[in-house]
Amino acid sequence: MQSLREIIKRLHPAQVPAKVGPIGVQFAREELHLVQMQSASDGGVTLRARASIPYPGAFDEIMNSPGRLRSLVHRALRANGFIGRKVVSSMAADEVRIISVCYQLNKGEEDDHAIVDLMRDRIDGQLADYVLDYVPVRTKSKEGQRLALVAMSKRQEVLEHLELLQALGLRIEALEIGPVAIRRLIQAMSSQQEPENVLVVNFGTDKSYLTIVSHRRLLSDQEIAFGENTILRRLSETLDISPEMARNMVFKNGLDPAGARDAVGLALADTGMFNTLLEIVKPELTRLAEEIRRAFMYATSESRGGPTQRVYILGSIARWPGSDTLLDTIIDVPVRKIPDPSAIFHATDGQPEDANHDPSTDGAAPELAVATGLALRGMDRDE
Repeated sequence: MQSLREIIKRLHPAQVPAKVGPIGVQFAREELHLVQMQSASDGGVTLRARASIPYPGAFDEIMNSPGRLRSLVHRALRANGFIGRKVVSSMAADEVRIISVCYQLNKGEEDDHAIVDLMRDRIDGQLADYVLDYVPVRTKSKEGQRLALVAMSKRQEVLEHLELLQALGLRIEALEIGPVAIRRLIQAMSSQQEPENVLVVNFGTDKSYLTIVSHRRLLSDQEIAFGENTILRRLSETLDISPEMARNMVFKNGLDPAGARDAVGLALADTGMFNTLLEIVKPELTRLAEEIRRAFMYATSESRGGPTQRVYILGSIARWPGSDTLLDTIIDVPVRKIPDPSAIFHATDGQPEDANHDPSTDGAAPELAVATGLALRGMDRDE
């Protein structure tokens, strides 16, 4: 005979408490990005909170004012439904150098020892002045060669970043590099799809980064001398206008005629301004497309096959209207902006929306990619 307690338990099973993940924190050049995830009743992951907050001043000025930054961070956490102060953060791209290294193990030798010995000859100065970490790429081959991506940062810069987080009243769970966060996000986005070679282009001001993810593996991260200023300078020189005017022109007119949002944009397109922009911008993106093709050739050789391929873009140029559409027409691979995390992970009911989110971005939020990947740390059972 069942007891009353057993009957109640069977009719009303205990709810498994949601697991709330750490807060992904990225100090981007123009905005502070915060994302937090939590587990869902079906075992999946949902978006708990998000925020993108413009800095009340120049980036370097705010980073050197912990008091002002602390106030900004705490207001954002309270206003957007974040829980706790445990964070995963990333170093700025210009503070991290990532190189691909081939190595072999001697009998009984561990990977980290072999990599450290190899890096002694590749670092300017003393090894003790740097913090190293690595991501395995290839652990087996007929020749016994292994391949890894090694990330290095100056120890002093790492300590300063950690001290800043502590000064903001945040509890540091982990410090990661951007490519690892991007891999985790791509993995979450494609977990139900066939294996893919995905290339993520993270556009910066003067430099950009090409990150290749093959299914669950981070294959490479390459810095290239191409960024938003590359195109703005060309527009400025050709049209004899300032770079800021060139940038405003791109945002007003866009790079896709179907994306013109207002009468001014349509009028510019009708008078040939759209074609003029395209004639200047397209050759620059064509050079970028060559880098993308070479990256995919490498990915195909490392993944030993030809899985489906796609490109995601994020960063500065990804905010330009129609940039993904134009790049899509140049290369034979689908190009998309990283979707808004609300579209990938259903937002938790009752949580406030990000007040700074622009609803006109048609489901894309490339600026939140790194922070979302950081927030996913520890949320995947297979990680």
